[in-house]
Amino acid sequence: PKAVIGKASKAIGKVGGDGLLGGAEDSAAAAFENTAELFSEPDIADQMAGVCADQETLAAFVESNDALYDLSENNPIAAELMNDPEKFQTMMEPDNLRAMGELTEAMEAGEGLEGL
Repeated sequence: PKAVIGKASKAIGKVGGDGLLGGAEDSAAAAFENTAELFSEPDIADQMAGVCADQETLAAFVESNDALYDLSENNPIAAELMNDPEKFQTMMEPDNLRAMGELTEAMEAGEGLEGL
């Protein structure tokens, strides 16, 4: 189980291309897509459900991931999401990750919401 959580943590840390979560992917969409694919795997989905089972487990997960911890410390909206297991689990659903990637990519390209 810890290895699966570690794999998921690394994927989350790569999300965001230009540093949204400290990653170095080619694009936000690619990073979010890679994370969505990873989170589509049943074993990882089950582990993420375990992480989101309660506030204490989620807090330990966020604290163990440097990128998530930094984001939660510097972004009040992200902190709110990471302090609520239900919201965090919803955010980590593969379709929602893909949508975040598309939105981030459109915003980086200067398209705003028109490109979606």
